[in-house]
Amino acid sequence: MFSGTRALYPRRRAHGHLTQGTLCRVRWRISLTPELTVSAVREGEPHKRLAYIGPTHSYDFDGLLTQLLADGRLLATLSDDARSPVRFECVGLFDESTPSFVLSRVLIGQLVSLGAAVRLSVSRYAAARGHSGVPEIPETRVEFNLQSTTQSEPDEISQLLGLTPTATIRVGQIQPIVKLPSPRTAWQLKSKTLRAWNFDPLVHEVLTTLQARADVVASLTRHRFDGILSLVASFSDRSPEVNLTAGDLRLIRTLGLEVDVDLTA
Repeated sequence: MFSGTRALYPRRRAHGHLTQGTLCRVRWRISLTPELTVSAVREGEPHKRLAYIGPTHSYDFDGLLTQLLADGRLLATLSDDARSPVRFECVGLFDESTPSFVLSRVLIGQLVSLGAAVRLSVSRYAAARGHSGVPEIPETRVEFNLQSTTQSEPDEISQLLGLTPTATIRVGQIQPIVKLPSPRTAWQLKSKTLRAWNFDPLVHEVLTTLQARADVVASLTRHRFDGILSLVASFSDRSPEVNLTAGDLRLIRTLGLEVDVDLTA
């Protein structure tokens, strides 16, 4: 998953003009960049867009969603007419690199203030055009992560939450893959892996587990730890859908978490 934006603008020659070959390379680079659209719709009217950005070439949904949430006309429309909830649709097409999708605490707070839901769907261009054959069902899982750069004891977190973690590591402990000291303490709880076209059952399962410990989780994320709800999927042509309801987002805000969708194709 890419978190940055590639440089799309080539260097100019001394005389200030682009050669035909350079223009072709620019077009080729842009064609490799995912094509993203973010729109706001009413829950009962999914085909009637209140506002939208895209399609545009970008590696990140986050910036587009931030722009749309800053649209004064959209906010005025939503405040004037609260007859049905709003959903933000995030749709992406790609050839090589899957786009990044992160909901920070700030973005989640804005969505909650609107009573909004979020839906994410990503496909290869070939799949969107019906040229990919029989689709393979994606592998999905959901992870709850607590991370801190301070010296903390993972066993203490386990005792506070009353849960057995899937994995833990302490600051300075040698990481098994890179063989370097860990820069942070981390405590992780993973769901089972499930082949499915959406994350819904796993998100519900993990959030239900955390809701029963909401005060403890909120205390940890407020004072010492960064809390992350990671939605992880491996797929070939079409990603599993992310459907976060307004209720899901309210609970995620209460827990003090951000959301990170990690898609590998």
